Amino acid sequence: FLQGAKGLFDIIVANSYLNNGQLSIKVGAGCPADVRLWPIEPKSSRAYNMWKPACLSLDSDMPTPSENLRERWLEALLPRVPERGWSIIAAKQAAREVEITAGEQALAAPNGISDLIDHFFDRAVDQMLEALATQDLAALRTHERVAAGIRAWLNALAPNKEAVRKAAGKGLLPWGAGAAVKRVWAIADAIWEAAGDTATDYNRQTKRALLSAVLPRIVLFWLDHDDEAALDEFIARRLQRAMKVGQTGSRVLKPVLDMAERLRSAREPRNL
Repeated sequence: FLQGAKGLFDIIVANSYLNNGQLSIKVGAGCPADVRLWPIEPKSSRAYNMWKPACLSLDSDMPTPSENLRERWLEALLPRVPERGWSIIAAKQAAREVEITAGEQALAAPNGISDLIDHFFDRAVDQMLEALATQDLAALRTHERVAAGIRAWLNALAPNKEAVRKAAGKGLLPWGAGAAVKRVWAIADAIWEAAGDTATDYNRQTKRALLSAVLPRIVLFWLDHDDEAALDEFIARRLQRAMKVGQTGSRVLKPVLDMAERLRSAREPRNL
């Protein structure tokens, strides 16, 4: 129910922005000239995409109201985390400090403290991508681009290193629970995308799975060591091992997947 209420709240405000001219319509190059612009249907809390056709979207970087609330709340909470941890009490105190009401708290973080922790790590991914966009990665080899992505992500987390440590201590890191495996996969996916990976076959999944497996060890090493050179060496060593595993796995996995694809194709009816 709270998730639905948050979405409705964002929709109402977004429609207000649209009517006031604060949002603009972006039409893709492949769209016909007479496409319909209505009705609008929300697809996520971050962006509002047009119902049809898919090449239309509302062109705005403006965060949704619930995102603004969540960001304000997180900013007030982070200074408290080193001493009080990711606790409900600390979160309530932070909300009172920035005058976020109980209703607004429910809209900003329907799942409570876990949503704030998710936003903390999501924000680091966004900052990582912004940092990488300013770097010239073209001359780097693949593993060097991946390493650069990992370092940029850690650098984004660095100002709140104790908050990461507290999350680790409570088992709340993105990989700390089965339900959060999707998040560490998303981090690995963002790093590979920034590195220029365009694979669409089994290699794509293998790369992300291997990076997802090494990220926790890298973070734990980073938490306990301030030596930048040692961290770079550790990251390089972990990536090298992961790539060796990936090369071995690919030789085993590729024939199996190729056979599965041939069997699938053989079962498909042929057009006469």
